[in-house]
Amino acid sequence: MGRRLLFNFLILCCSLIIIFVTNTITTAEAAAYNQNKSTIKAFILAGQSNMVGHGGFFERDAKQWDQRVPSECSPSPAILRLDENNLWVRAEEPLHVNLYPLNENGALGVGPGMPFAHKLLQLNPDLGIIGLIPCARDESTIQSWVEGETNGRLVERATAAERFGAEISGLLWWQGGADAKSRSGAEAYHSYQSRFFEQVQGRFGDIPIVMANGPTPMLSGRHNWRSGCRISTRWTRRRSMCPLTKTKST
Repeated sequence: MGRRLLFNFLILCCSLIIIFVTNTITTAEAAAYNQNKSTIKAFILAGQSNMVGHGGFFERDAKQWDQRVPSECSPSPAILRLDENNLWVRAEEPLHVNLYPLNENGALGVGPGMPFAHKLLQLNPDLGIIGLIPCARDESTIQSWVEGETNGRLVERATAAERFGAEISGLLWWQGGADAKSRSGAEAYHSYQSRFFEQVQGRFGDIPIVMANGPTPMLSGRHNWRSGCRISTRWTRRRSMCPLTKTKST
C-alpha cells in the first residue's frame, strides 16, 4: 500500500511540473509578443452576432454553449487573440469573451475567426504568428461602425496591437442583419458600408477586407436582407482587395 501511495504521489508531482512548465512557456511567449519581440500578422474581426460567435449551441433557448469545439476552431500556438485588456494571449473559443455585454438572446459560442486563421496558415505555412483582434458587437448597426463607440473601440484595439509590433493585415467582416430589419436601414447600408471600409483602409493602409455572407433563417426571406446581400456583392466586385466568402453552418 505504501509503495502505491508513493507511486501515485510521484505521478501527481510530475503532472503538476508538466502543467507548470507548459503554463510558463505560454506566459513567456505571451510576454514576448507584448514586448515587441515578435511580429504578428493581425486581422480585425468586426460585425455583429455571427462574428461575435453564436455557433455550437446545444440548446439555444437555454442561452448556454455546449462547449464543443470543432477541429477548425481548435487552439494553435500560431494563433493569438487580443484580449479585453489589449494583451496577446493564446486564442481559443469564445474569441469575443468579456468585450461587450451580450444581447438578451445571446450566448457566446464558436465563430468564424478561428477557422479563418487556420485556413490562412494552411494556405501559407510561412505566415508565422496570426493575431486575431475581436471587435464585433451584438446587434450593432452599420452606422455604429462609422461613428460612435463601436468604431472607436475598433480603432483603439487595433492601434494597441500595432504598439505591440503587430502588422494590421486585414479585416474579416460579417454584419448586416440589424440594418436588414427595416427598408430605410437597407437603403442607407451601401453609403455607410463604403464609408466604414474607406475609414479602415485610410487608417491601416490598403488592407484586404474579407466579407462573410451566409444564410440567416430569420432574415433570409425578407426583401431587405436580399437587397443587402446584393449591395455587398456589388461592392466587392468593384474592389480587388475585398473578396466575398460564403459561410456555412456546422
